[in-house]
Amino acid sequence: MADHISNSEDCRILFNTWNFFSDLARTLNEKFIGDLDEKQILKIYDKLSYGCNLEVINEGKEKYSPCFDDDERKKIILILKNGLSILDRGDLRHAQ
Repeated sequence: MADHISNSEDCRILFNTWNFFSDLARTLNEKFIGDLDEKQILKIYDKLSYGCNLEVINEGKEKYSPCFDDDERKKIILILKNGLSILDRGDLRHAQ
């Protein structure tokens, strides 16, 4: 069963959270699942990116609402949980 994220703001929140975890992982020298060069991960990332409907990308076209299947939703959850575990493990006071 596919699921729509119809709100650009929801996409922005997920997209920005993903990027935050990516930057944090890099800063803490941790591995982040969302940074893997894996076809499904790249596809999900692109869908979220386009789902933000930024004017510079969208160029006045109809709003894009990405649709995620069960496997993609599970992968998003896995990626976000991995990011949260990095945040939990990281001692941000000593990040370099």
